Amino acid sequence: KKIIFKVKEIHKVDPKSILVTTFTDKAANELKVKLARTIGKKAELMHISTIHSFCKSMLEKYFLHHQYGAEINVLDEESQKLVLQINKVNLGLAYWKDGKMKINTALAYFVIPKDIIPEDVYGPMGVC
Repeated sequence: KKIIFKVKEIHKVDPKSILVTTFTDKAANELKVKLARTIGKKAELMHISTIHSFCKSMLEKYFLHHQYGAEINVLDEESQKLVLQINKVNLGLAYWKDGKMKINTALAYFVIPKDIIPEDVYGPMGVC
């Protein structure tokens, strides 16, 4: 309603300067349809997408300003676990104690440890 009011009633807000983000593709598509019905072609000038899609497009557009490069891939859950597992020491998510690797609680917050850590390292109940 705020977007419609600003574009339709005030006429001072340029649709190109409006960013609309949601958490799901479904919600983004519904907003696109609703805005197109109410304000017409001006809706096409707005950036309407999921927050993840918007962030990915900004990372790709401004790749010179970060270390990740121009091509960004969104990882599925299994790939995220694998990246954390491979990089846990470099990321400060694991440490060594008594000859065994122990997992920092930050890693346990992101993934279920038994999913990525062998039982002999993590213990039968997933407790360090």
